[in-house]
Amino acid sequence: MYIPRLMCTQHPDSAIKVSTAEEVEEAAVAYLAYGCDEVMVDYVGKATPYSQPRDIAAKAISLGIPLGERYFITPRIPSPRLEDFERSMLALEASRLPTATRGKSQM
Repeated sequence: MYIPRLMCTQHPDSAIKVSTAEEVEEAAVAYLAYGCDEVMVDYVGKATPYSQPRDIAAKAISLGIPLGERYFITPRIPSPRLEDFERSMLALEASRLPTATRGKSQM
């Protein structure tokens, strides 16, 4: 079993503002240029689109990045005690999308 060693985070306290569309490209750069083997999609404290894990997975697959083998997407889900319960549940549901997308592309 491969254990990731370097994670790229999309945490909102960055010094540079990055749009949500740019975060998908940023994830690809993290995998390919910086040697990150894990990207964290952060739903805490910001309006990350629920489709972002799927968008990152689609981009990675199009670039030949073997997700689930040596490269991973890890969502950071908001705590329902600190943020809206529905947002937490929708983010949790969205985190399942890359697996479903990848499974369909292999059929």
